Amino acid sequence: MWKIDSAGTNIARLNQPPDPRGKKVMEEVGLYQHVEESFARTVTKEDFTEFDLIIPMDGNNYNCLMEKVDPSLKSKVKMFGDFDSNPDAPRAIADPYHSSDPTAYKEVLERCIRLSSNLYDQWKIST
Repeated sequence: MWKIDSAGTNIARLNQPPDPRGKKVMEEVGLYQHVEESFARTVTKEDFTEFDLIIPMDGNNYNCLMEKVDPSLKSKVKMFGDFDSNPDAPRAIADPYHSSDPTAYKEVLERCIRLSSNLYDQWKIST
């Protein structure tokens, strides 16, 4: 059984629900129901032992996590972009929060869905 959770390294949106723009695109594809009762939280020390993978979206979060994690658990931290089947795709997932592009959230969601599928396919083979 898989347990999936979301947490950040920044406290700017701590205890807030998903951004309304993200909510809109998640509703359009039927995903919002899975996060509608979620609120932003920060990564805890326990997350590194509770989860098999810790997947940051960008380099800043990756570096922050690598500073927090016990050296024996560093192999659990993998960039989400590493699961992209396109070798030319950037490793970082652009944060659409500050974007004025109305399609930014949709583009990020589409990439996250593709990467999640790739991650699932790779992980189920290796476990």
